[in-house]
Amino acid sequence: MTQSEQFVTQSEEYVRMLVRMHGEDSFQRKVWAAFVDAAQGFSTVDWAASLELAARYRTRQSQCFNNCMKIAVRHPELQYFEGTAAPIIPVEHAWLVDQRGIVLDPTLCLQEDHGQRRADYFGMHVPLRQLRMPRENPFEPAWMRMLLEQMKENAQK
Repeated sequence: MTQSEQFVTQSEEYVRMLVRMHGEDSFQRKVWAAFVDAAQGFSTVDWAASLELAARYRTRQSQCFNNCMKIAVRHPELQYFEGTAAPIIPVEHAWLVDQRGIVLDPTLCLQEDHGQRRADYFGMHVPLRQLRMPRENPFEPAWMRMLLEQMKENAQK
């Protein structure tokens, strides 16, 4: 296993820990377990393209969700993802994935040491239509709202 694969495994393990933190039959556990099932891992980042996007759209540090949403609606060829990134330790994060399956991160690239770090990602694709929907809770991640809607539809069947 390469160091990069270990980081992806650590990011996934962090989310799996969130599953285990909740009671066996808890709703939160079901949501996090559904996230794990739907998520994918990434370990290749195109820092040069990330910096170009950051400059063009004037992205800001600590604004990953807004930065990536703003770019995703203007670039439908890019997929918007939410989940965890592990530049050092796993944190909630948003990023973009290009048609090659490579991460573009217009937020982490703003950090001076972005090229020296290995940032690995574990998350799920959130379609643009989901991003455009009004949010009742602005702090609820788009992936969570998407999974809750799917769970509700499945319960009604």
